[in-house]
Amino acid sequence: MNFNKIIFAVDDTKYSQVVAETGAKLAEDLNATIVILYVINPVTVIGSLDSGILPIDTETVELEKGKKMMEFYIDKYSKGNRIEGVIKIGEPAKEILRFAEEWNADLIIIGRHGLESFKHLIFGGVVDDVCTKTHIPVMLVPYFDK
Repeated sequence: MNFNKIIFAVDDTKYSQVVAETGAKLAEDLNATIVILYVINPVTVIGSLDSGILPIDTETVELEKGKKMMEFYIDKYSKGNRIEGVIKIGEPAKEILRFAEEWNADLIIIGRHGLESFKHLIFGGVVDDVCTKTHIPVMLVPYFDK
């Protein structure tokens, strides 16, 4: 199997930096095309109502955060790689899987950080959903605080 089209599924945590670094090295070795995919979860946008921020304002903030993240990753990892950034809005696992199918990805790289939080219990794990609902190979990149 050739891995010519690789997705890095990232979020705004430090874990995603390890995903991008690991994936960029692999993509360069394989001469693969990279898409860095950031998904804005509407639950996060709606959840900001408690703080007095309207959903449209939160979505704008999240989009700006996503754009800055893409600029950072593209600038840092474009040397030796064909890379672009994509931002989607929706349930993260579903959007990752949908985009992977549409783009005909050969590999999805996603971070695993052993999140054992209330949020994880309520909303489920993005990583678990991606791994169990796709036929596309998934590379899990663990993160451990050093």
